[in-house]
Amino acid sequence: MFSEFFQFSFSGITLGAIYALVALGFTLIYNASHVINFAQGEFLMIGGMGTVVLMDAGRPSIWRFPAPS
Repeated sequence: MFSEFFQFSFSGITLGAIYALVALGFTLIYNASHVINFAQGEFLMIGGMGTVVLMDAGRPSIWRFPAPS
């Protein structure tokens, strides 16, 4: 029971952090240019779709890539 609680808590915090970063991006762009740039959401979708493609290709996580030397 506690493992499910921790899993849901971690998932919620992670998703909330992603939403916060997207909102911060909207805020920074709007304050810098006073134009609402909805293309910012496209970058979020590129990241999401890239993650899905990599997971389908057998890469379980983005952290599995070797670090640049």
